[in-house]
Amino acid sequence: MVLILQSNLEKQKYYVLEFQDTDTSQARLDRETLEKIFWLFQAGQVFLRQGPFIGPRREMVTPWSTNVVEILKNTGITGILRAEEFLLFGDSSPIVDHMLQEIYPELDKVITNVY
Repeated sequence: MVLILQSNLEKQKYYVLEFQDTDTSQARLDRETLEKIFWLFQAGQVFLRQGPFIGPRREMVTPWSTNVVEILKNTGITGILRAEEFLLFGDSSPIVDHMLQEIYPELDKVITNVY
C-alpha cells in the first residue's frame, strides 16, 4: 500500500510512503494514525499524481528514508517500509543527477516492489 502526501509548506514537494502489504495494513491507517502522519510531514493526502517528478532511483533507499522510517516507528507508526521525497517540476529543465535520481511521469507505484 502506498500513501502519497503533498507538503503544505512547499507545494512542489511530495512524499510517498510505502506500507507493508498485510491484511491488517488498512486497519492500521486509522484516522488518528493518518492525522499523526499529516502532522509529522506537515502535508496532506493528495490524489493528483501527474508529474513530471524528480525523486530517488527506485533501487536506492535514501538515508532520508531510513531516518524518516525510524522516526515514524518511534512515534508508534509501524509497518512503513520506505518513505521518499519527490519534487514536482514544471516547464523548466531541472538539474538531475542520474546516478541518484530519476524523472517520473507520475507517482503511482514509483517505489514499490523494488527490493
